[in-house]
Amino acid sequence: MKQKPRWTLEMLIAALAVLCALLTLALLVQRPAGWPALAVLVVLWGIGICVFRYQLRRWTAKWVAGGSFENSRTQYSLESLSQPAALLSGETVLWYNSRFRTALLGGEDRLAGRAQKLLPGLDTAQARTPEGQQLNLADGVWNVHSSTVPGGSESMTLLVFNEETALRRIETEYKASRPGYMVFLVDGYDDVFSDMLDSERARLLEGINRVLEDMIGRGTGFLRRVASGRYIAVVEERHLEQYAQRGYDVLDKIRALDPSVNLSISIGIGRGAKTLREAQDMAVQALDMAQGRGGDQAA
Repeated sequence: MKQKPRWTLEMLIAALAVLCALLTLALLVQRPAGWPALAVLVVLWGIGICVFRYQLRRWTAKWVAGGSFENSRTQYSLESLSQPAALLSGETVLWYNSRFRTALLGGEDRLAGRAQKLLPGLDTAQARTPEGQQLNLADGVWNVHSSTVPGGSESMTLLVFNEETALRRIETEYKASRPGYMVFLVDGYDDVFSDMLDSERARLLEGINRVLEDMIGRGTGFLRRVASGRYIAVVEERHLEQYAQRGYDVLDKIRALDPSVNLSISIGIGRGAKTLREAQDMAVQALDMAQGRGGDQAA
């Protein structure tokens, strides 16, 4: 069976390390008093092996993924791809083109490295699907497609990468800026305010207006009072998510305006709709649901 490129390299380095250890042991037997010098020599040997390993990887990478294609039409055709491409032998990165090196490796050579170390989260089975696999690599978003030639431990896999960073950023902003619809209704408005002095009614209504305006004013939406005790608001999805994460604390603020009065509101929310009209219908239905549960809640 053929040795994997990675294992061949590691075996060569291991053989050099064993040879150095044997030479050190032989010198120590011949001259026991010279162990300090041998210790320094061992350190130098270790440094030399590391440097040799680094230089060998660089030389191998330049030879395999370099600019000479005299003996490989396949390598030449893949190098000219406009997208980053890499070739795996099992779980080892066997080859990549210059665009892969520049875009995903920061210009460094990492040949014979493990695929999961260079491409965290890579799933070649998922990448073989028509949709491919989305990976976050090199501060960007990439869609990976793969094609595998079966062969067990000797299988070969070609990876092709398409950058979608800008597209995903636009998609995220689009979803976050989708409009949502909110309906606010003071629970039992007539019962709460019917026997109240005009000055007291004006004070509480002003307090409700202030609380709701402060809530909606934190974002880019708008608030309108459409009837006595009834308000509507149109806000972005990102702000609806913030309200939900805060537990709709506006409910507590309304109750705190005057603890001696049974004052509360219900909120109906329409989000994730295709159109604003659909979101409005969803919000009205949600408000009816909140009212049916006794009010003083968001739905």
